[in-house]
Amino acid sequence: IIENIFQLLSSYLSSLQKKGILREFDTKYTSMAFLGMFFSFFLWKGEKFNSSDQNAIIDIFTDLFINGTLNPQISGNKK
Repeated sequence: IIENIFQLLSSYLSSLQKKGILREFDTKYTSMAFLGMFFSFFLWKGEKFNSSDQNAIIDIFTDLFINGTLNPQISGNKK
């Protein structure tokens, strides 16, 4: 089932690349990295999170993944 999830996300990312929304990168490994952030965090120490915490965590991880951590004005990288 997990392989199916990776494949689904990989296909979605590929479709966004074809539309020019995302830059070129290996979508299979990117899918693994993205989902790995979530899986490892929510399984870490078996902690329970309320839905408000979960939504905040999802928002933070998605923002970090999509936008990175470097300020484009500082890094000079405006991709």
